[in-house]
Amino acid sequence: IYNHPNIFNFSKTYYKSSNNFLNIDIEDKPEIMHWTHLIPIKSVGSINFYTIHDLVPFTHPYADRSDKIMNWNMILKIIENGDHILTVSEASRRDIIRLFNAPESQVTNLYQAVEFEEGLKNRPAHLVERDVNGLFGLEYGHYFLFYGAIEPKKNVKRLIEAYMAADCPGYPLVIVSSRSWSAEEDHALLEQLKGRELPGKKKIIQLDYMSRSQLVSVVKGARALVFPSIAEGFGLPVAEAMCLGTAVISSTHPAIQEIAGDAALLVDPYDVDALSEAISAMAEDDNLVKTLQQRGPVQAEKFSMENYKKRLKDFYKKFGF
Repeated sequence: IYNHPNIFNFSKTYYKSSNNFLNIDIEDKPEIMHWTHLIPIKSVGSINFYTIHDLVPFTHPYADRSDKIMNWNMILKIIENGDHILTVSEASRRDIIRLFNAPESQVTNLYQAVEFEEGLKNRPAHLVERDVNGLFGLEYGHYFLFYGAIEPKKNVKRLIEAYMAADCPGYPLVIVSSRSWSAEEDHALLEQLKGRELPGKKKIIQLDYMSRSQLVSVVKGARALVFPSIAEGFGLPVAEAMCLGTAVISSTHPAIQEIAGDAALLVDPYDVDALSEAISAMAEDDNLVKTLQQRGPVQAEKFSMENYKKRLKDFYKKFGF
């Protein structure tokens, strides 16, 4: 195992000053160097693969704060000098080919893997109920959940507006997030409303960082995950919630449609009324919730670790590994 402190930041600084990738020559070099992040490094004498998770900085530039010019040029150099590009959905693959005119044969979608320890995934309902009630004061099966960073593409402001307009008395909206950037309006609205008794017997609760086991309990104990993201490369919370048997409301963004299939209730993420109606339907319709709870794990199995390993192994075989 080779470990160099701060090599990612160093490589970006080197790239900005030289417009070249940082070449590294490792003793006993690997046959394949798989860079799982957009990074300007190349292993000399190895086959170099690069994973590009999404093109959100270019398809939705207002929703991302990365250095777009540097990232654009890095992707062009990867297409020119790298051996192959991997990505995590067919939607992202199409974006890479369309925006960068990359050869179709040079870009492969392997999806992502979703995995939970069996003890967490199959945690009995009475223990989940004990966790959500005892640790967080929530009623099992009687709250809506969002988790993730509060940033423009996550659409939290519209989520709050939709929840406030929905017919779901007694169902709080729980937002699990301690990170926020470039989303001043979202954060300001959340700060204004969270913790207050709101009209229609509603309440918005914000919870900060929690352990993995606690988060799994909070997801499993929710009436539904509400994840109306405007843009994703994959949509990991959607796949995770489906894997855990939780009903999902999400968006019609192409990558999420692809991951969710028919196992989630999908709405236009810009349409607050449609999102509000979806929340109301999920609060009122037990059969809808049960149907999605049953479909979710079946759909999520497509992204299991075993299926991911097989896709990755088959891909490496094409390069003689």
